[in-house]
Amino acid sequence: MYVKALLKELEETNTGNYDIAQEATHHGPYLDKPAFFAEIGSNEEHWPNPELGRTMAETLLKILTNPVREGKTIVALGGPHYLPNFTAKLEHTEYAVGHACPKHSISGLTKELLQQAIDRTIPRPEMVLLDWKGLGPNKDLIRKLTEACPVPVERLERFR
Repeated sequence: MYVKALLKELEETNTGNYDIAQEATHHGPYLDKPAFFAEIGSNEEHWPNPELGRTMAETLLKILTNPVREGKTIVALGGPHYLPNFTAKLEHTEYAVGHACPKHSISGLTKELLQQAIDRTIPRPEMVLLDWKGLGPNKDLIRKLTEACPVPVERLERFR
């Protein structure tokens, strides 16, 4: 829920017309403690910008020192790296994306990795949500991986 709170707060305070997005999981699963990553931009042009650094630091301090609204989480599968379809669909709901595996990484997904994504999402995800159109040629693999999924599996376009 912290990532959703961070994204919402950054959107509300965005004075520089910067793109704000949630990225797919790509820093792990090597951590033993709950964590999330907040990045400033995706290239060296953004990283040394003191205004962006100050905004990110102040926003992180605000969300980490105040209660975060409770909600429900999902594990997201499919779509592009910056999760625009999930972000748009979940923006005005109580749901937040925990772990996410984009289309370009689906071929490396295993049942064990999917189980880790479910087990390491806090709070425990209510479902696995599929960007069905955004799975590309990986639909058969996803069907096999989610056959015995411990949480419900739904398609994004059918999600309400």
